[in-house]
Amino acid sequence: MSELIKIIMLGGQGSGKTCYMLAMYAAMQMGKHGFTITTINQDESVRLNELWERLVRTQGRDRWPSGTNQIHNYTFEFTEGLDSKIRFDWLDYRGDAMSEAATSDEITELRNQILQSSGLFLCISGEYLRETITDSNLAEVIVKTKARFMTDYMIRYGSNIRRQERQYFPIIITISKYDLCGHRPHLELIEDIKHIFSPLFTSESYWYLMVCPVTLGRDLANNKDRGGIFPQNIHFPLIFALYCKLGQMGKSERAILQENEEILEDLLDRNSFMRWIQRNKITELQNEIDRNKASLIKINNLMRRIVKELSDTNAKIYHSGLEVDFSIQNKS
Repeated sequence: MSELIKIIMLGGQGSGKTCYMLAMYAAMQMGKHGFTITTINQDESVRLNELWERLVRTQGRDRWPSGTNQIHNYTFEFTEGLDSKIRFDWLDYRGDAMSEAATSDEITELRNQILQSSGLFLCISGEYLRETITDSNLAEVIVKTKARFMTDYMIRYGSNIRRQERQYFPIIITISKYDLCGHRPHLELIEDIKHIFSPLFTSESYWYLMVCPVTLGRDLANNKDRGGIFPQNIHFPLIFALYCKLGQMGKSERAILQENEEILEDLLDRNSFMRWIQRNKITELQNEIDRNKASLIKINNLMRRIVKELSDTNAKIYHSGLEVDFSIQNKS
């Protein structure tokens, strides 16, 4: 069985969506603490690696990839010892597709993609978080970051998701270009994000979300064309999305296990003659139950690994506006 996570990264032009995707692929392709992804299309892998190598090796304006001028879909596969293959569909699109400058076709396509998505990355550039967000500049920041478009999409899309299912639909707010605002206290930045996206942090939102600062390198704040490339926190957003998907898979697996156990119990409660008639069915159910249990063990073990990984980062995770302490979950 193949499981699919469809990810869309929303952000204005120049917010760093494409560069983040390149850094994420470079980090995860080589393996990050045992988590590895590969592209389904080998030609895409070559192209992504070439763009990343140019970014790392080249100095000057030519190091940076040109902005995306059309919607492009990448498919990555998570390589881990699970019975199911987990694939990530990653949508990259023109930044202006989320603005007044967008064409009607772009708006329609983006809305359709969001309706089919299973996770959203909201990208806020650190260049707009250099200073504290106040009542006087909040409106300006929301306009510049395109946050009002992102919030509008979330409100519209959220009405189609049952509240109890929102824990399986991750929202990841990435503070890209964190090198530009990393001089500020981390908790102050988190509070600014809460102000920008206040509807997502209410007690009635039921959203499960992460706020994670990411950067391609601290030196880029001083000289983006010649600064060294040393990515930080790049893989955390993706493994959080994976964690949510695994939770959904575990829920489905437990429901199937319970159903199989109830059917088996009913068959075993019958008289010996009926059990003999149904012996093949009983054997099949027992084998299926063993597979269910083995799959749940793999899922739970992988989720525990992710919890341990996330407990060691400065990313913050929230559910219905309340912070989730992953360090406590790691001990449980």
